[in-house]
Amino acid sequence: GDSLELVRTFTAADVAAFSNLSLDQNPLHSDAAVAETADFQAPIVHGMLVASMFSAIIGNAFPGSVYLSQSLKFAAPVAVGATVTARVEVLKIKRLQGHDVASWRTVCTSSDGVVCIEGQALCKLPEDLLASTS
Repeated sequence: GDSLELVRTFTAADVAAFSNLSLDQNPLHSDAAVAETADFQAPIVHGMLVASMFSAIIGNAFPGSVYLSQSLKFAAPVAVGATVTARVEVLKIKRLQGHDVASWRTVCTSSDGVVCIEGQALCKLPEDLLASTS
């Protein structure tokens, strides 16, 4: 299926802002000593912050789309300062309760090709999207 990508480097400032917004103050995300006690080499980015790249891709590409669900498997940590590529790939579009609904394969990979997050998303597409592309 068709796919879209977004590349982002996560900074300590990004992690601090997400910690404040989400109220997730786990020191794994900011304190190297604590991260090391959990077998990480450095502080790690919140998994949900990395996963938010999926909704950014879909929402920006298809304004007016509505996220219905997302499954996530956190396969590898993302270190603060790392660059990640998020990719969404259309698996299927079907008509459901009068709306076009797309299922997507969602994957984030690190710059060295390691899969960090994988899953699937389900989104209701804007009403006029498929009509305007037919």
